Amino acid sequence: MKLTQNVGVKGFAVVMLALVVVGGFVIATIRMSDGSWTPNGDSAYGASQSFVKQKVDAESLDFPWGPEKVVETNGVWKVVSYVVLVTPQGAKVRVQYVCLLSPMTEKNRWRLIDLRVL
Repeated sequence: MKLTQNVGVKGFAVVMLALVVVGGFVIATIRMSDGSWTPNGDSAYGASQSFVKQKVDAESLDFPWGPEKVVETNGVWKVVSYVVLVTPQGAKVRVQYVCLLSPMTEKNRWRLIDLRVL
């Protein structure tokens, strides 16, 4: 993406690429000069990890670098991925999950619709 800036044009929205660390992963979020943000698959994946961490009780959780699938339909994002968890007994278990979420008007905030850990 080529970013250009024309200081003399009033109302020109400068697009900045900000790096936001969510759940230990670097997520790219596009922010506009008016403070709004554009939801994207990476941001949805980071939010899904946070919701999984709240639901799953394990000694540790290890997420892959990217999800298996992220799809947006009519403002609802579906994230399909997995997490490797370590039980209190030390066993490693790979668990699939499906997370449905929608972006909120606040910057980089998501509302959980449904989370199924399979």
